[in-house]
Amino acid sequence: MARPRSFDEGEALQQAMALFWTQGYEKTSMDDLVRVTGVHRGTLYSLYKDKRGILIAALDRYIEDVIRPMTQTLRSEPDGWQALQRFFEHYVQKTGAVAAPRSCLTVHLAMEAGNADPDIAARLQTTARLLEDSFEAALRRAQLNGDVPKDKDARLLASLLRCSLHGLQVFARATPRHEDFKAIPGMLLSMIKA
Repeated sequence: MARPRSFDEGEALQQAMALFWTQGYEKTSMDDLVRVTGVHRGTLYSLYKDKRGILIAALDRYIEDVIRPMTQTLRSEPDGWQALQRFFEHYVQKTGAVAAPRSCLTVHLAMEAGNADPDIAARLQTTARLLEDSFEAALRRAQLNGDVPKDKDARLLASLLRCSLHGLQVFARATPRHEDFKAIPGMLLSMIKA
């Protein structure tokens, strides 16, 4: 009979995800992962094979625990325009309250690893699609309500919003608590509405 695990795997992945998010993949060592998770090296190797396996598991958790909930309002709010406003208001409020905010884990990994690893690239593409699909759904509802001109390409606008969100994340990290940070999303949405 197998022995029960003496640690919370979800909590260990959460700790690993936070470490990759803060330090990046290359700067994170297995020693670092052992230290922050409190899980024995042999156990980590048996569960995930190597550091890359831990990163992939952490990315999967990030998509489910951070990205999907973050886009929930975009997908579920009946008023598409309000969904977009609430999404960016929440983002600005959450990010602006942190002295040194982290940008998106997938932005870190895209800048660090790009498409070098097909499994990581697939997860980065999943995140991009999820964000863009959610933005597009909200934009299409906003077009139906007359809040966004119907002649504008909703998919292209969704790509613009995702690109702008990533830019905001880098901006917030590079210049935390910048006085213009809170105004930028409103200006972006105004341009889309025009």
